[in-house]
Amino acid sequence: MNLYFDPDYQRKVLEDRFYTATRLSLTDVFIKVVLRVQKENPETGAKYVVNRRLACNDTWDFATPNVPRTIEIKLDDSDYDLETEQLVAVQGNPLHKANEIWILISGSIPQLDTSFTERHNYSLDNEVDLYPYGDVHVIYENDPKTWAGWETFDR
Repeated sequence: MNLYFDPDYQRKVLEDRFYTATRLSLTDVFIKVVLRVQKENPETGAKYVVNRRLACNDTWDFATPNVPRTIEIKLDDSDYDLETEQLVAVQGNPLHKANEIWILISGSIPQLDTSFTERHNYSLDNEVDLYPYGDVHVIYENDPKTWAGWETFDR
């Protein structure tokens, strides 16, 4: 997961990438992003997790094998502290220790007449990089392994 300034939105965004590495196509892909915030009961000290859905839900009608998909989680202006250069919130949700973002991906595999669900977890404490992903130059008629850009796909 990356945190960087997106010139199109004129603000910081979090982004993640994925692709289908099988020879099968995926359809009706739905992407849901959840911020998991660890909290503590001030009276008992008991810890618990609150799930907050983030504004990023995305759909992908048809996922071609090996073609990368990037999702962006837009941040509020106040989510990034310019003085400390730290991410302090996500879409207004203050961050505490042990925050995670879960990206839930689900859809169908028509060739197998089945559905799939996948989850990517990222710790906001130590799994956020500060640079954008590199581009992969997709040339459908060539072997995906020969496409330029894989070396910077996720750095």
